[in-house]
Amino acid sequence: MNEKKWKMSKTNFIDPEYFLSGKDIDYSRKFEWLEDKILHIHWLKDLAVPLQSLHTKFPNTILVENWDHDMEKPDQIKSRLDWALDFLTN
Repeated sequence: MNEKKWKMSKTNFIDPEYFLSGKDIDYSRKFEWLEDKILHIHWLKDLAVPLQSLHTKFPNTILVENWDHDMEKPDQIKSRLDWALDFLTN
């Protein structure tokens, strides 16, 4: 894989134009009709999408202290799969 100066997500390159195309769109309002069916896990150290920037308050929210926006470390994901499994099976 070529090393890029822009954002990397595992093996997928995310082009900077992608981020620019949606920077002024409030995506949180597009999910209001589903809000009780969404498990919202938000990282409190997320500088890319701060919790205060969201206009929708999901009833099923878990706030995580020390993670950032990318959360790509497999041990972080694995350690929280139980949250998703519990939400999906109840």
